[in-house]
Amino acid sequence: IKMIFNHDLIDLISYNLTMFTIIIACKNISNVVLKKNKKIHLVDEIICMEGNDPSEQRNKAARQANSDWLLFLDDDCELSKNILAKYKEFINNNRVNVVGGPALIRSENFNSYFFSYIFKSWFAFQSSRARYSSLGCPRLSTERELILCNMVINKDFFLKNNGFKPGFYPNEENEFLSRVDKNDVWYHPEAIVTRTIGKSYIKVIKKIYYYAFSRGKHVLVNFAPKKIIYLLPFLFVLLLIYGLIFPTDIAPVIIIYLTLDFLFSFSLARASASIGCFFLAFLTFPLIHIAYGIAIFIGIVIYLSRKYHVIK
Repeated sequence: IKMIFNHDLIDLISYNLTMFTIIIACKNISNVVLKKNKKIHLVDEIICMEGNDPSEQRNKAARQANSDWLLFLDDDCELSKNILAKYKEFINNNRVNVVGGPALIRSENFNSYFFSYIFKSWFAFQSSRARYSSLGCPRLSTERELILCNMVINKDFFLKNNGFKPGFYPNEENEFLSRVDKNDVWYHPEAIVTRTIGKSYIKVIKKIYYYAFSRGKHVLVNFAPKKIIYLLPFLFVLLLIYGLIFPTDIAPVIIIYLTLDFLFSFSLARASASIGCFFLAFLTFPLIHIAYGIAIFIGIVIYLSRKYHVIK
């Protein structure tokens, strides 16, 4: 464990109740953006855990934490102004064990600017877009809206529920939240962090594929019928394959899909004030759906094959 704990970085004036331990799993502490902050209110300590298993790194850091509340971040996250004050107020006024907010994408170049709008689009990620944009008001929520790079969890609650599943990365927060009482999970749209998304278009698509691959495993772990919705992109891929053989059979469905693609791409272009974003979005939406569908199927197959191999 590497500790960043410097009273020059921490201002405790007038704050003596709810305190937070910030936990960051990383491969190299030198890449942690947060340590560059000059002043962080309400923080008791920052624990950066180096390693190659983020789930276990976070579990180890949680066991070492001195505070009652754990704020999990990624190494590229920056805190918005008063985020911890917002979390503190919400925790003190509500029955809360888990609360999280959105992780907005920092617009560092055109690629990140474009994807900041893609990730906010309902057509791309449906209700999960709340992870990447500030939507609505504070509310009871689910793992579909919360993201681990901006999540506060009560330490005792976290340890009582055995923390994150070791070796289960990414989407370890989804697996954890699927095990706990849904009445303990909240979304706070004003508690915001910002993060990077990647400088390359291909790298972002690969990242989406990678997370969908892990989601495939999550569908079967702690299975519930509501998780069947995650198979829709794969069914879309099957439909496209069927259409290659019998194109006339699916023509109406393709027309409806392309109409939606056009409308959401046009809406994105208006919001971003960029005609170039329209053409790029029109191509990117189908690419996301296809990549997600293929990845989730592969994730399911590999999970089942490994489980069968262990049983055998």
